[in-house]
Amino acid sequence: MVKILDILSFSSASFEPVKISSENTYVWKNPKLHPQLTRNEELAKEKFIGLQTDNDVANLLEIPVGQLLHILYSQDKKYNTFTIKKRSGKSRIIESPQQSIKILQNKVRSLIEAHYRVKKNVHGFVGNGKGIISNAEQHKKKKYVLNLDLQDFFHSVNFGRVQGIFRNIPFNMGVPAATVLAQLCTHNGRLPQGASTSPASFQFGINDLR
Repeated sequence: MVKILDILSFSSASFEPVKISSENTYVWKNPKLHPQLTRNEELAKEKFIGLQTDNDVANLLEIPVGQLLHILYSQDKKYNTFTIKKRSGKSRIIESPQQSIKILQNKVRSLIEAHYRVKKNVHGFVGNGKGIISNAEQHKKKKYVLNLDLQDFFHSVNFGRVQGIFRNIPFNMGVPAATVLAQLCTHNGRLPQGASTSPASFQFGINDLR
């Protein structure tokens, strides 16, 4: 296991992926941090079960363990925070991860989602053609519809619960691996509004409460 103190001298700039425009599209360039998993997706989903160490996590995400730990524990600014207006007129805080965090979260998101069984009545953040339209269709011709906006929706799931998600069924990870992944998925000790991993982590967190 690489000690945090051993990687404090690393330059975070050398670890940041570079976005290069190319006509109407763009590509990511960084030899040390690929934007997608290059291994077989089904094999990656299988290997996501039972990870034990930070090295195991780094190997699965195809990143040197020193680089992974540096991004998680030594990189100065991991998120950009701003607010957007809600329909109610109140403000919602958005925490948008920096590119290195975002790329790693995108890799982890698909691995988490692969092991989540979507409930029939869930329409938000689950893909497969579900969304605000499919949700609305379930309420057609209903006399009354109650619409609620949960306060601190993602913030209600804290670091400890996310760590517990990875330690328990179906992931069954060791403490070091679960801790690194929980660190990747959380900000300021809870799920951030703006991270791609928050919806799936929230769904597992809610299941834990049942």
